[in-house]
Amino acid sequence: MKRAPKKNTGIRALAIILALAFFVFAPVSQAAELAYPTRPIELVVSSEAGAFGDLGPRILNSKLPEILGVPIVISNKPHASGAAAVEAVVRAKPDGYTLLASANAPLTLVPLVNPQVPYTFRKLLPIAGYGYAFNGIVVRSDSPYKTLRDLVDFARKNPGKLTYGSTGAAHMSRISVELLKEAAGVDIVHVPYQGGAALRAAMLGGHVDLGSISLAVVLSLVKAGNLRFLVAFSENRLNELPEVPSVKELGYADSDLPTWLGFLAPVGTARPIIDKWNLAIQKALSDPGVKSQYEKVAITLDYKAAEKLADVMERESRILSEWVKKGGLTKK
Repeated sequence: MKRAPKKNTGIRALAIILALAFFVFAPVSQAAELAYPTRPIELVVSSEAGAFGDLGPRILNSKLPEILGVPIVISNKPHASGAAAVEAVVRAKPDGYTLLASANAPLTLVPLVNPQVPYTFRKLLPIAGYGYAFNGIVVRSDSPYKTLRDLVDFARKNPGKLTYGSTGAAHMSRISVELLKEAAGVDIVHVPYQGGAALRAAMLGGHVDLGSISLAVVLSLVKAGNLRFLVAFSENRLNELPEVPSVKELGYADSDLPTWLGFLAPVGTARPIIDKWNLAIQKALSDPGVKSQYEKVAITLDYKAAEKLADVMERESRILSEWVKKGGLTKK
């Protein structure tokens, strides 16, 4: 009499165990997302302390811990034009406890200028954008240059004699001046600094003839008469300095992109966590004290949800790609 073939009980048992694991652990994971956050959050900032990209999240962080109910620790990683911060968050566990606060340059510009950088902005999930400011050309108050025309006229007659400082080799502050130099037909020597605070000190010390820097970093010095803002890299005049012309009205329209601020998370971060941060950011931005602090440093509030911020980065990357090619600024 033939024996009936044995059923593959091992495979069936494994399938049952895996199914049970799914039903047991999936609710646990979902519960953890709903309970988020339950411990301190690290906010990795791509700028050094005192720079535009640092001022923005620090002001917002005056309210976020209260809203989210946990401490939020800011960790500045400005090295390699902010690439160090982006890389750290790209590699982080996607659990919502390590997030990125960055201006646009480390995300959309640095990978174009330095192709060796092992990331693009697409390796992160946008959470929200929340504000922007414009760079401009600044000189000391005792500078002989009262207008951009004065500066351009001198530079044309004296090629290579003027120096300009930027907040980094792969920052918007440099790109804008390089495009202006090409359009005006002048040769001004570039001196990169490690962020806005360092450039501001160099300007005050007279170490460079002019600087390209965010108004957010120097507004108080301009108002006090220590520095003079010659032109804003914007389409229209700025509300804070209505007497200062924009590059567009002076005929240099190519260099008028703003520097914006946003939060991003590692790919794989759960949507409920992204949504919770969106709500927290919107609530913080509505606080009168937060609004007042942003006004004092010339940062314009402009909330953008995750999907909108993704669109902004895609569009900006296309524009900057052309700018970098035009200026021959790709690192070799």
